[in-house]
Amino acid sequence: MKKSIMSLAVAAVVAAPAIAQADATLFGTFEAVMKKEATRSAELTDGGSSIGIMGTVDLGLDDTKGIFYWEQDLDVNAGALVSGSGEAHLGATGSWGTAIGGKFDHATVTMVSDYTDITYQGSLESVDNYGLAPNSIAYISPDMNGVTFMAGGVFAGDLGPQKDRQVDAYNLGVAYDANGLYAAAAYGNMKNTKAANTYAVNENLWGLAAGFSGIENLDLRANYTRQNDKTAVEKTNAWNLSAQYDIENTALYGVYGRSKEKNSNARFESYTVGAAQTMGNGAVYAEFVGFTKDYKFDPDTKNTFLVGYQLNF
Repeated sequence: MKKSIMSLAVAAVVAAPAIAQADATLFGTFEAVMKKEATRSAELTDGGSSIGIMGTVDLGLDDTKGIFYWEQDLDVNAGALVSGSGEAHLGATGSWGTAIGGKFDHATVTMVSDYTDITYQGSLESVDNYGLAPNSIAYISPDMNGVTFMAGGVFAGDLGPQKDRQVDAYNLGVAYDANGLYAAAAYGNMKNTKAANTYAVNENLWGLAAGFSGIENLDLRANYTRQNDKTAVEKTNAWNLSAQYDIENTALYGVYGRSKEKNSNARFESYTVGAAQTMGNGAVYAEFVGFTKDYKFDPDTKNTFLVGYQLNF
């Protein structure tokens, strides 16, 4: 129920013929949530509102168009944009694929980590640090009988007093999505901020995802990610299972996740159950988000019941 660079790149290609030359489309989401956390008073919060603009530009080429995308989070309670919070990129697209540069999610996020993120406000166990990465470039292949691959890199210059690697991070992923089946694999490597011949960031991540939607109205998903942080000398893994059953415009869904830090032996579990009713371009929903006692030292992870209202344009 959340956006990804994959879906947005596809949306830009599909929308291109309907957009006038050098024209743009305004889009966005307004969302409010009333939530009640355990031991706390009820609170009306913003649920992830945003506003953006996307479009294509005629480059004078038969098979290639320029594309641009900008999105910024919006806090309905503050009545203001949240600075630096959104995605932005520009590039080109054609039958050969899509190339973009700017700030966006890489393949480990879009193809694997976020695959089980089917809730509106619920929990998700993740060890992925490649979300909305600035200074990024990426290539997304066209759909080849259900197969799509994405390759990207982060070129952030020298983040420390010494010369870093030319590519501060790279990320690769491939996904198959057709005939009710989904399968994906992705790998990312990050190494930057060098000082005294030592990197402050030195980690790698790999992950797998799979799904099945071959049964009418039922969608099943799973993912697994493993991070090796060489600087902190810690290995962490996370996995999630999700299921959704649709009855016309009503969705019943749930997500269960678990993460574990190997050296510290810390284990964390969370789950979300919810129901949503879509109404055209809007939706109302109710969710319960639960956390195990391992989360008790984190003030932001209390058992929560919430209801939300979302409008999209």
